[in-house]
Amino acid sequence: TIEITIKDDLRFTKELTPSNVNTIEGKEKELVFECETSKSTPVQWFHDQQKLSPTELKKHYQIESTKNNTAHKLRILQPVTSDTGLYRCVLPTNIETSSQCTIEPAGVDFQQKLTTPVHVEYMKSALLECELTRKPQNVV
Repeated sequence: TIEITIKDDLRFTKELTPSNVNTIEGKEKELVFECETSKSTPVQWFHDQQKLSPTELKKHYQIESTKNNTAHKLRILQPVTSDTGLYRCVLPTNIETSSQCTIEPAGVDFQQKLTTPVHVEYMKSALLECELTRKPQNVV
């Protein structure tokens, strides 16, 4: 009898970069995660435990493979706080590489401030309006 061992050399030659992302919502137009494999292969992308579906890919994510399908990229378009989580690129052999992404909410600022002093008669009411850059999380 003859024993034959076949070694599958499919592996990541470049781990997912950047390995850790911290940014503020609205600061980046896109985030790009990249990795490379030793051979031409399809990969699957995950956000936390969810496989990125074709519907999500069209709306919010873009996946690219170049260099004979050995360089793989995931683009997150207009990243928001709900994009926070662990991103993973997984090979058909279930070998994976990952990156943690944290997107903090943007601060609230005045889009339009009060322009002039307001004088109000004693015991009368006044209406003051301002416009914010985004809806605040909690209103006090």
